[in-house]
Amino acid sequence: MSDMKNGCWGKILRINLTEKKVRTQELPEKTYKDFIGGTGLAAKIIADEISPDVKPFDSENILIFATGPVNMINIPGAGRWTVASISPQTNFWGEANAGGNLGSKIKKTGFDAIILEGKSPSPIYITIEDDVVNFFDAKDYWGKDTRTATELFAEKYGKEYGIALIGPAAEKLVPISGIESESKTHGGAHAGRSGMGAVMGSKKVKAILVKGTKPMSVDNEEKVNELIKKVRKTMLDSAFLPGMRENGQPGSVVSNYESGAVPVKNWMQPEWEDSIKKLGSPIYNEVLKVKPKACAHCVMGCKRWVIVDDGGPYDHEGPGPEFETIAVMASNLLIDDLKKHSFMNDLCNRYGIDTISTGAIIAMLFELYEKGVIDKEFLHGIEAKWGDADAAIAIIRLIGEAEGIGVELGKGTAHLAKFIGGEAAEEASVEIRGLEVAGHDPRAHHSMAISYATSARGADHLKGFSKLAEIGAAVPEIGIPESLPPLGPEGKGFIASKVQDLHTLHNSMVYCLIIPFSDISFQIQVDIINTITGWNFTPTDLITAGERINNLTQLINLKRGLTREQIRLPKRFISYPLNNLKIPRDTPDFETMLKDYFEVRGWDDKAIPGKEKLKELGLEMYA
Repeated sequence: MSDMKNGCWGKILRINLTEKKVRTQELPEKTYKDFIGGTGLAAKIIADEISPDVKPFDSENILIFATGPVNMINIPGAGRWTVASISPQTNFWGEANAGGNLGSKIKKTGFDAIILEGKSPSPIYITIEDDVVNFFDAKDYWGKDTRTATELFAEKYGKEYGIALIGPAAEKLVPISGIESESKTHGGAHAGRSGMGAVMGSKKVKAILVKGTKPMSVDNEEKVNELIKKVRKTMLDSAFLPGMRENGQPGSVVSNYESGAVPVKNWMQPEWEDSIKKLGSPIYNEVLKVKPKACAHCVMGCKRWVIVDDGGPYDHEGPGPEFETIAVMASNLLIDDLKKHSFMNDLCNRYGIDTISTGAIIAMLFELYEKGVIDKEFLHGIEAKWGDADAAIAIIRLIGEAEGIGVELGKGTAHLAKFIGGEAAEEASVEIRGLEVAGHDPRAHHSMAISYATSARGADHLKGFSKLAEIGAAVPEIGIPESLPPLGPEGKGFIASKVQDLHTLHNSMVYCLIIPFSDISFQIQVDIINTITGWNFTPTDLITAGERINNLTQLINLKRGLTREQIRLPKRFISYPLNNLKIPRDTPDFETMLKDYFEVRGWDDKAIPGKEKLKELGLEMYA
């Protein structure tokens, strides 16, 4: 199995932290054909090994860093990686995805995944060079922020290692903490969502440093190299790439606002036109002195490296805020000072906390402060007023340090709603199953209501960005048409399910979701997989793999107690339709779309996959 040449090494590395022992586990080829890698491989392992009663911080829980077949080759989009576990934020399936160079570094060790088992009794860091694993005392790094720790590791080990590390928040088990992969070369990468950093912190692992030296192992190397050249040329010739390289995700801030997608004042305010222009490109580039950065092997360079050097308290240098952060942690707070907002983003990165959840928490506090539900004593003297970046910065510090009320804040808005109590707190908490909603308003793009509500990890845009079908991004190979109207229920359950399967497939390949915008069709993506593996998948075969993985994560969640009642929209999207003439928005017909979704999925009205569907997907054993 270890000699299999199809984009998969056929083995994973298991690191027992309790006993400081390492072992290699071989996997059959069928596992890769059925689950591809990345998210799919992690779902298969968790379904097979983790009992439904295991809690996120239990020693029995595992943390999986997984790659896919695309990570085997030097093609644009191959720099990404997936990390998965049981989420401390939701107690359901947890997963995060990031870029940089770590995915390629892991793959080149000769393993398809690295699994952390058990718990170290004291803080450690781990180095992995091919199949050699070493454990080291992390006392000199524990407590350091992610930027400082990264620089210290670089001084000691050089820049040849990929790195995954946690900040002070994850060390203190803050549930909204993520895993950072800082690198000035690649612009930084943040696996922020669902608390994977807290799981790593519970295992007392500060960092994993990875250096792989093994060459590509593919079905046909000559064809792979030809395909890499084709993809690079296609991207460079596309109309999408120049603008994305110039402006990155901030280039879409104003256009998303104009379509009604961007939240303002905790999703309550319909317009903020003059201020939103202060946050997006081209002003973003000028104010923050942007330098484009790219993940490993990519020609796009959509990441932003920013510099603020005024000689004042907001000076910083590092990865700049992307669209979701701007939406949820700037416009949603009525903060239009870009330098202060970027400092907020930098502070979150250094603590290692998710900017989307952090922004939602602050918005909830601003709203409740305005309504008199909480006062400044509740926040240790902070006056939580709309538009006050300094108040937001002080709240970020409370969360990152897990100080005082910060302990409760860092558990997320669902917890805060219960902790504070009352109808106002419940309505100000904009989340689904404990995960805060990202910066795409489902009142403007109705399919997103279903994508958010049914996603395995909670309110998730990266596992089902279905608004693509409502803005004209067709994928005809899998039945996604040229465009559907953004408002109204027709066809939205179907679209949500298909895009979820597509993006789950991407996160299993593991492949960047942005690359397809550069004229990289789904058929080209199928060609990429087949050229690497020699498996001769059809588009239907691959999208079925995404469907299989989504059904498996649904089964994992059902066994952990997921109920039909938890598949819902936040009250905010029901009580504030925000329908006005300038930006069309309205409350989605959620139940009609959900019924359609269940029918397309082959699930019953309790969201349980049917026996025929599970048999069709080969998942009967997990029922």
